[in-house]
Amino acid sequence: MDTLAEKNNSLDDELKRANIEKTQAETERIRRDLASEVGRARNSFWIDFAKIVGGVILGAGGLMAAVTQFEVGEMRAKVAKTEFDEAVKQKTLAERAAQAAKQSLAQSQVELKRSVEMREAARKEYTELQNESERLRASLTKTDAELRTVHPQTDLPRLAYIQFKGDLSRAFIDDLRNHLSTDSFNAPAAERVAGGWKTQVKYFAPGDQAAAKKLAASVEAFTRSKGCPMTVPVSFAQPPDGKASPLEVWLSGSCE
Repeated sequence: MDTLAEKNNSLDDELKRANIEKTQAETERIRRDLASEVGRARNSFWIDFAKIVGGVILGAGGLMAAVTQFEVGEMRAKVAKTEFDEAVKQKTLAERAAQAAKQSLAQSQVELKRSVEMREAARKEYTELQNESERLRASLTKTDAELRTVHPQTDLPRLAYIQFKGDLSRAFIDDLRNHLSTDSFNAPAAERVAGGWKTQVKYFAPGDQAAAKKLAASVEAFTRSKGCPMTVPVSFAQPPDGKASPLEVWLSGSCE
């Protein structure tokens, strides 16, 4: 009986130990699973947290990029507006300049037309005065010739026409005319004549040679008195159209 009891007790002890060991193994497994779940949960938390933070960072970066793009676009718009305003200003200035140029051109055309009309009027007047001068000269020449024919013995002033060119002034010629009047020469208003002719005194009748030399000497004396002495040769020329002609003085040069 005792042996059987002991066996039963030993069996119970084995069962108890087995249960304890099983319980301990199960407990260890549960502990490991729990630790593993806690680790996974912790990792999952930090992963999710990192995702959230990364999303926030990415969102902030996108926001900053959007803001930067907006600012760049705004700056471009300002620059474009400034360039547009400058273009409008330049267009306005160009239109004003064009209008001013148009008005100036119109004014210039009016002034040009007026100048042409004045030139034509002056040319017409000059032609008329020249024709009148020729008529007066012819009349004076005829009168002088008639007087000398009627009064051959009378010591009348000799008629002499003066032609000049170059830098000789009208005042210089007028002084010469006054000087010649003291030597018995009547010199009407002189005429400026262009051309390639040289200084000289012309006479058109052989009997006028002495008078021509006296006239040339008087002109030379006058130029010496003015400080610009000139040599004035005397030459014979055929009278135009065979008609009688007075003496002629041709002066070329300069005298201050």
